[in-house]
Amino acid sequence: MQKLYHKNRSDCYNSIFQKTSFSKNLRYEEMFAFWENLLKATVATTHDPADLPPPPIKVDKLIDLLAPVSAEEILKSRLPYNSAAGPDDITVKDWNKISTRSKCKIFTVWARIGRVPTFIMTSRTIFISKKEEAISRADARPISIASVILRHFHKILSQRLSYLLEKVLDPCQYGFRPKDGIALAITNFDHVLRTSQMELQPITLALIDLKKAFDSIDHTAIRHSMIAIGIQANFVEYIGRLYREAPTKLSFKGYEAKSIHPARGVRQGDPLSPLIFLLVFDNILRAIPEVEGTGKNEHRINHLAYADDLVLLAEDKTGLQSIFDAVVPVMKATGLKINIDKSLTLCWLKDGRNKRRVFDNRPLVTVRGRYLRPLEVEDEFVYLGIREITRKILHLPKDVPKAIIHASAGDGGLGVPALRWVVPVLAHLRTGASLINLLTTNDPDQRLLNSTNQVKAFMRRTMKLICDGVGLQEAHKVPTASEWVLEGTKLMSGRAFINAVQVRTGTLYSRARAARGRNIPHQCSRGCSQPETLNHILQNCYASDKLRIIRHNRLVEYIHRGAQQRKFSSHVEPEFSLPAGKLKPDLVLYKEDRAMIVDAQVVNDEYPLEKANQNKIDKYTPLLQYDLKDMDASVLAFTINWRGVICKSSAESLIREGIIRKRDLKILAVRTLEGGVACHRVHQRMTTSRRVKKGEG
Repeated sequence: MQKLYHKNRSDCYNSIFQKTSFSKNLRYEEMFAFWENLLKATVATTHDPADLPPPPIKVDKLIDLLAPVSAEEILKSRLPYNSAAGPDDITVKDWNKISTRSKCKIFTVWARIGRVPTFIMTSRTIFISKKEEAISRADARPISIASVILRHFHKILSQRLSYLLEKVLDPCQYGFRPKDGIALAITNFDHVLRTSQMELQPITLALIDLKKAFDSIDHTAIRHSMIAIGIQANFVEYIGRLYREAPTKLSFKGYEAKSIHPARGVRQGDPLSPLIFLLVFDNILRAIPEVEGTGKNEHRINHLAYADDLVLLAEDKTGLQSIFDAVVPVMKATGLKINIDKSLTLCWLKDGRNKRRVFDNRPLVTVRGRYLRPLEVEDEFVYLGIREITRKILHLPKDVPKAIIHASAGDGGLGVPALRWVVPVLAHLRTGASLINLLTTNDPDQRLLNSTNQVKAFMRRTMKLICDGVGLQEAHKVPTASEWVLEGTKLMSGRAFINAVQVRTGTLYSRARAARGRNIPHQCSRGCSQPETLNHILQNCYASDKLRIIRHNRLVEYIHRGAQQRKFSSHVEPEFSLPAGKLKPDLVLYKEDRAMIVDAQVVNDEYPLEKANQNKIDKYTPLLQYDLKDMDASVLAFTINWRGVICKSSAESLIREGIIRKRDLKILAVRTLEGGVACHRVHQRMTTSRRVKKGEG
């Protein structure tokens, strides 16, 4: 660790604080030996352009990939300032000091001669863990960091190559393309499964996992793939020389190995690498027989790909085996290999007599003499999952409702797009009716949602019907209070943001929530006789009483400070004696000949906000007939529930009187949520409990 600290403090910090890290028992000597053998090994197959499936069309030869570089391209492809420096220690800041004109000259010379200096090609290969604590050398992902100068040059070339390949690459390959790749891939996959379910169509599919796909691509296959689609010879030679002559040094835990020349794999971290990988992978997609697939007529589909994530589709196991028989030899020719242990198959059969589908868990297809594992009824699989990533980042439980994740922030959700509904609408707006018909045919839910506003309304309605969404049903009335979800605020750290989201979604731990669906005791752990719900913890339990007062006072302090900045004079918690008793509002504000009584409250998330707000106003209205009868006075309330939802009439009245600004609403919401986090923390950490008397009553 000391050596890593002096070598690269950023790597040292990440190794300590990031959840993805390597086991302490994983030695650098073992890592270097494993990866040197893997990268230096050549594929024991001779290649011939005729071995690979011919492309349907070739690229436009009028486009020169190595044409002189323009100033516009230089500026358009600038690297982010936080990009890591390569082995030459030249940072982006250093490189940006060079004039654009000089950069044009340097890059144009390299493009015309078709080579770059060796010291510029040299890279440093670091390793990123794929797991929380990687114990195997195979659990690492190598990332090659070349010079900032070379990455800038290759970013320009990648933009040219991307434009050239757009009409050549398979339309069902969604990775690294200038389109909403994840959205389209997930939506099309979802459509295939839903259509099969609704129309009782048989479907057989395989989820393919490839062994170290990016690190196994054969360099000869790269050359043959470029030649096959008609890429100009000097660019093919440039890429060949780059992969043949560019050395790299493996770096792990502060140690560096000697330079090696990889004989396989693409340079992950280089801007050209994704497109080179897609170019080779396209051979596999072209090998899939067109007669196989699922669906009808022009909507028939037999594969979906996102980079190396591949789904193969057929109507029956014979068709799926036919696809495998066609693609496995091409995979072998390109250096790729199916990971049989991690690949899965799924089969639904049609039972026409009983109008149902039957799940078939028998083995379907063989690869290299072994069956791929079939999914069982209780198994689950994730395909480019967004909800799973959202739950993981925000530390949300698995049972958090989907509607809360996908509802817009202004409606009380997290604002993560629901691709099943949003993508068809956006596709229709961008490309016309043909795609929208493809994605929504025979789908009654989607057929009703013809605009993004309808999608938002649908999510809002869905959220109101679920238990966790009840407290958020009035959030859409004051959407400004929810802007912190998407915009963030400098007042919140990352940890504070996660905690605030957990309070907002009602997913902080409580015994009642943990006991859902189970008949187990869930009384308050602090000895109260009430069920331990979040409502109880944050609003009623004696354990959080002091923190509730602090939460309330922080809201009053913020409103008071804002009023003072707007030239209001004030009395804090003045006491008024009335015939019915004493009243003590939070604030009485004065401006010119007017007086305003202001009182704040944080209420239960199930109580109607408008009713709570009116009750508070009614409580202090008698003051207008006694102590303040000689003034132009009014009673205002600030009402918010513990989930950060503000009463609409409350917000409007305070803004109308100039006491707060509209943008203050999100700060008040955040303060309420932070107070809720503090209440919950104290409740859970308390080690004592109140003794409850046993007996009747």
